[in-house]
Amino acid sequence: MINKDNILNLLENYREILPIIRNRVSETKDRSLSFRYKPINSIKAYLSKKVHVLQFPSKSINYGSLITNRNNRYYIYINTGQPKVYENLRWVSGYYYYQYESEEIRNSDILSIFEETIENEKLYSANLFAIELLINSRLLLEQFNLIKELYVDESLENRIVRLIPIFKLPFKQIVVKLALDGIILDREVVEIIDFRYQTSLPADFDQTILKSSMAIRISNLNSFLNNEVVKVNMLEADLRSFQTAYEQHITSLEILRERQQE
Repeated sequence: MINKDNILNLLENYREILPIIRNRVSETKDRSLSFRYKPINSIKAYLSKKVHVLQFPSKSINYGSLITNRNNRYYIYINTGQPKVYENLRWVSGYYYYQYESEEIRNSDILSIFEETIENEKLYSANLFAIELLINSRLLLEQFNLIKELYVDESLENRIVRLIPIFKLPFKQIVVKLALDGIILDREVVEIIDFRYQTSLPADFDQTILKSSMAIRISNLNSFLNNEVVKVNMLEADLRSFQTAYEQHITSLEILRERQQE
């Protein structure tokens, strides 16, 4: 979890790999206009064609998404029980992992859990990629300056909160991008990174982006559940939820088939 005790170390790590990540962001944007201007939608469509995507709300806050390989078939699970700002981050992180780390996942049968962490280089590389892809530097500077003009009496952290609906990413990721672009100072980052914005939202803040989508997509779930890596690493309660949903899904399909045959 990103906090004031590790944020400076994280920024140092980010600045070291920033040139590589920005090159990969450019490669992604060059795929098509939709990747440039509608990256979330494009990534969802791309992953849906390339891997088996599973979406299901989990009650656990310990992970947001997961990627694994079974018999040369990639599975990505997105936890849709988390706020949509985090779900957006996980979709892009999943794309990064599949696009740039897929060989390692296949060869070592890795299970990857995407979190806000600085202990795992690949995880913070994926998170930085998401930040750089989803936050345009020019737009960020323009919107930040506009908010400063409109809300003169507000604190720095409250002004940053107003950027959340614009970029549809979590508060801490926006703070990181502001620091990487030199818009705010590192000492300011340390002061505000632990700000509990959820309890201090402006009265005119659109809170829908902080809600969960709760979307369910369970095609190919049976193969996913039979993956030993998943069985060992996923919470038992979530495994049971998946299994129950799968059984209900199969039952519904059987009922539909019976009706079609009548």
